[in-house]
Amino acid sequence: MKKIVLIAALTLLVAAAFNSCKKKSDDTPPSSNNNTGATTNSPETQSAYDNTICESEFTAIVPATTSKAITTKGISGRKVALTSGPYIWFTDTANFIDAITGQGKWPRRMIIDYDRDATGNLLLFPFIDVDGRIRKGRISMLIDTFWVKAKSPKIKIDSLVNYSVDGITYKADSIVISKNDTSQTTSVYNGKCSTSTWNLSWSGTRTFAYVSSTGGSTPDEVHVTGSAYGVNKDNVAYSTVISSPIVKNDACKYISSGTINLSISGRPTFSVDYSANALGVSSGSCDNAIAITVSGVRVVVIVNY
Repeated sequence: MKKIVLIAALTLLVAAAFNSCKKKSDDTPPSSNNNTGATTNSPETQSAYDNTICESEFTAIVPATTSKAITTKGISGRKVALTSGPYIWFTDTANFIDAITGQGKWPRRMIIDYDRDATGNLLLFPFIDVDGRIRKGRISMLIDTFWVKAKSPKIKIDSLVNYSVDGITYKADSIVISKNDTSQTTSVYNGKCSTSTWNLSWSGTRTFAYVSSTGGSTPDEVHVTGSAYGVNKDNVAYSTVISSPIVKNDACKYISSGTINLSISGRPTFSVDYSANALGVSSGSCDNAIAITVSGVRVVVIVNY
């Protein structure tokens, strides 16, 4: 059961700011009450919690996909294929070269298979990615040209086959990634995040900038801006706008910093701070704490995903 932990000192004002709603299933985060009678089981908290589940993976899937395109023979122009990580293969490789012109043919379909090792053998144990998450299933995509600096390629992920991350299944009609020299623009169309007991909807358009957290030449995190909209477990629709860039480090399971403004029809817009730690301090640490601020009242929530 998903749990929300309230660890801020709350006043009676929280009861008004966070208008509680009835718990609908065991997978809806339960109310957390202190002696003031305040509750975190509200449309605001539920939407922030559920958005984080979808936001995190639909953010992580972009650098995970493009980094493999950059280093894969047949896409990057490299002369050797990857020797570690999930199995990466192409369909219809016999038609990579035009028989008449001798030129390369595009688009090419690339498959990332998290159920096999780099040589194509079925894994005996689940694949643990660089961010520490267990990924299963396949990502299938079309790439329209070489992924090199001189080009402006586009990736269209059009099939997530039994794709799950730490037990949560992710799907989308398509995820389109367009590259230029300095950034990538990504659109997620009709994304779904689900388990056997709940379903979330999420779509959005994002711009990704790749930077080095240490100031070096090798990027190891993305800074993300843009907007999204979704539907939470209670079938409440919401929309988000990133007000301070979201930061996701390659080696971190979670979004470590950044702020979004989240809006629900008929209710005040509120902020969600990903840089908060479990004590409510904006530290940018790698953890699953978020801070929700409604009408000046700040509440820390732990998102279990």
